[in-house]
Amino acid sequence: MTINKVRRSKRTAIILALLTITTLISAIPSPALAHSQGGESGPMVTFTDVSVASGISIVDTGPLTNWASYGPGISVDDCDQDGDMDIMVTARYDHLSYENLDFESGTIQFMLNNGDGTFTDWTDESGLNLQNTTVIGSSWADYDNDGDKDVYLSAFGESNVDDLDSGHRNTLFKNNGNCQFTDVTANTGAGHGAQANAIVVNGAITEVVIQNSGSGYATSGGLAPGIYFRDSNGNGAVGEVIVAADGEISSVSITKGGEGYDPENPPAVIFVSGVANYGHSTTAIWADYDHDGDVDLYSMNLGIVDEELYWARTETNFLYRNDGDVDGDGEIEFSDVTKIAGVSGQSEVSDSPNQFFLSGLYRMDQASPSNPSTMAQIATADYRGTGLSFAGLWFDYDEDGWEDLYVASDFGMSPIYHNNHDGTFTVMTKELGMDMPGTGMGAHAGDWDGDGDLDLCHSNFGPNYLWENEDGESFSERSRDLGFRDEGSAGSFVAVNWACQFFDYDLDGDLDIFFGVGRINRFTAYNNNTLYRNDGDTDGDGFVNFVDISGDIGLRTGTNGNKTMGVSIFDYDGDGDLDIMLGHSDRAPQLFSNNAIEETSRHWLKVQLKGRQTDVSTSQGFGQRGYSNSYGTGCLVIVTLEDGHELRQHVYAGSGFLGSNEPTVHFGLDTDESVKSVEVVWSTGIIQIERNVEADQTLVMQEPTSLFYSIFGIGLHQNINLALYVLFTIILIGCAFKIYSDTNDSTTDDENTEEE
Repeated sequence: MTINKVRRSKRTAIILALLTITTLISAIPSPALAHSQGGESGPMVTFTDVSVASGISIVDTGPLTNWASYGPGISVDDCDQDGDMDIMVTARYDHLSYENLDFESGTIQFMLNNGDGTFTDWTDESGLNLQNTTVIGSSWADYDNDGDKDVYLSAFGESNVDDLDSGHRNTLFKNNGNCQFTDVTANTGAGHGAQANAIVVNGAITEVVIQNSGSGYATSGGLAPGIYFRDSNGNGAVGEVIVAADGEISSVSITKGGEGYDPENPPAVIFVSGVANYGHSTTAIWADYDHDGDVDLYSMNLGIVDEELYWARTETNFLYRNDGDVDGDGEIEFSDVTKIAGVSGQSEVSDSPNQFFLSGLYRMDQASPSNPSTMAQIATADYRGTGLSFAGLWFDYDEDGWEDLYVASDFGMSPIYHNNHDGTFTVMTKELGMDMPGTGMGAHAGDWDGDGDLDLCHSNFGPNYLWENEDGESFSERSRDLGFRDEGSAGSFVAVNWACQFFDYDLDGDLDIFFGVGRINRFTAYNNNTLYRNDGDTDGDGFVNFVDISGDIGLRTGTNGNKTMGVSIFDYDGDGDLDIMLGHSDRAPQLFSNNAIEETSRHWLKVQLKGRQTDVSTSQGFGQRGYSNSYGTGCLVIVTLEDGHELRQHVYAGSGFLGSNEPTVHFGLDTDESVKSVEVVWSTGIIQIERNVEADQTLVMQEPTSLFYSIFGIGLHQNINLALYVLFTIILIGCAFKIYSDTNDSTTDDENTEEE
C-alpha cells in the first residue's frame, strides 16, 4: 500500500465517522426557539353567522332563561369517524327555580355533521335522547381503547341548599361503533344486585336492612361501593358499606343519620361504584394521568350555590382511574382514587370511596373591592380549592412529560396540582404564586407569548386572569399588563365570563383569546362576548398586546348580547380555519363560520394522533414503556417552523367550560407553506418527529412500534434515546480511532519497507 493511499484511507475513515456522528447528533431533537411575537395581524378576519344555513338553529334543549342557568354546554368530536366534527348540546334550565318560579329540567340534542356544511338531528338514533335531564357538561374520550369516541355526561341537579340530595347521577355512554350509544355506567364499578331498605326514627336514618346481598363487590379500595339515600324530603344521612370476603354486602354502618326523613316514606338506598357521581356535577376532563395506556376521568362538582341568597355547600370532585376489565365482565371498571391522589378540589376529602364530601352551609362573603375578580369568597376555602369546581384542565405546565391538573374554582383560589409520576399529586398553588382568590369558571392553556411553555387563562366574574408560565417554576398574573383590566374595555372588567378559549382565529401563528359572557343573576347587566386578537409586542414593553375586536368581526348580536354559556372551537366545514359555536340559555345556539382562509389565504396545519391501543412485543418495541391511549389524549405536539420558531399544543379531552373543542390540534402558519418538523411527545415519553411537512393538511401521526423506527426515527423513550446516541457515538469514535491506528501502523510498516 502506498503512503498516499493510506493517507486517503485515514481521511475517508475519519470523515465517515464524523459524518455518522453528525447524523446521529442531528437526529436528537434540539430545543426550538420561541415564536417571535411581532407586528399587528394585518387584515381583519371576520365571522359569518351560519346557524340557519347549517341547521344548528333548530336545536332546542330546554326553557329559555335570561340569567338563571349554567347550561347549555357544547362539545364536539368525530363520533362516526368520517373526518368531521359532530356536536353535542346539553340542557338549559332554571337550576335555581327563581327565574321561571318552578323547576323545569331540559333535554340534550346531538347533531351529526353531514360533511357538506350542514347537520342532521341524530338524537333519537344515537340513543342519547335524554328528556327531563339536568345534564350540562359533556366530554368525549375513547375510554375502552376500541377506536371510537365515547361520551360522559355530567348532570347538575337543582340548586337547593336545603336539599342535600338535589344532585343528579352522571352517565357514561359507550359508542357501539356507529354513533349509537349504550349506557354502561352501572358496569363501570364492581358488583351488582344489592338491595336494602332504610329505617327512619324521628326523622333520622338509624339502620339499613339488607334485602339482597348482591355479588362481586370489592371489599376495599376505590372499587368498594358507596351508599346514597335518594328520593326523599330528608337529607344529610351518611353510611359506610361493609362487604364480606365473598363479595356480598353484609351490612351498612350509619355514621350520620341526617334529618327530616319520613318514616312512612323512607329514602331509596342506592349502592354505587364506578363513575356515577351523584353530586352537582359541572363537567369532566380526561387524560392518562398514570401513563398506563388508557384514559382516566376527572369529574368535577360545583356543590350547591344560591347566587341570590349567597349561601353555598361545597362538594369534592372525583378522580376515577381506568383499571381495565378487572372482573372479566367485558366492560372497563373505574376506581375512585381521589383521596390517594390528593385532588379533591378543596381541603376536605371523602373517607368513603365513591361518595363525595358535602360541606355544611357557608356564607359567601363580599370580597374586598381592591380585587373585583373575587366578588365573593367562602371563608373556609384556601389554596387547596373551594369545593366549587366549574372547569378543569389536564396540561403539563413544567414539561416533565406528565399531565398536571388545574381546577377553576368559584369564590376562592383555584388549585393547581403537580403530577408526581406515582399516582399522587402535590398542591402547588402557593409555590407557583397562584394563590390569588377569584371566581373561576373556565380554563384553557396555550403558549400565547410564544416563549415555549404553556400559559393559562382563567375566566372570572370580573376581570379575567391570564397566568404567564415562567419556565414551569412559577406563574405571574398578567391581565393588567396585557390590557384585560382596563375598565373601558368591552366587558372584561365587569363581565360574568364563563368560557375561556385560546385559538389562532386569524391563522397568523399566535394564539388569540375568546371569552363567553353571560349574566349570573338579575342584578348583573347584560354583557357581550369578547374576542381579543394577539398582535404581539407592538409597543416594545415586553408584553403581548391583545386588542378587543369583538364588535368588528361579526360575532356580536343584539345590543346587550346574549347569555352565553358553553363555547366550542372547531373546523365545522373542514376548510382549515377554526369556527365558533355558542351555547345560549336565552336563545338557540349559534354557529359562526370563520372567514380567515378566504380573507387572508394564510396556511394552516392540523395534527391528529393515533396512539397504540394495545402493548407490543419486546422484539417490536425494545426500550419502550407500555403504550399511549388510542387518540393521544394528553400528549404534547410541537411544530417547528422553517425559521426555527416553535408552536405547541396539548391534545385535550375536555376544556373551556362545560364541553370540549376539536380534539385534533390546529396551528396557524401565516405565510409558511411548510414546517420544519412536527414533534409528538407521547405519554410513554417516546418522542416522534416528522420532518419537512407541507401545510394545509391534516397530518396523522401513528405511534411508532418497530425496533427500526425506534432507533433511527426517534421512537424510543427520550432517556433511552440519549443513552443510545451517547453509546453509538462512543463506539463510532472508537472505531474511527481503531481504523486510524490500524492504518497508521500500516503506514509505518510501509514506510519502513520502502526505507529498506
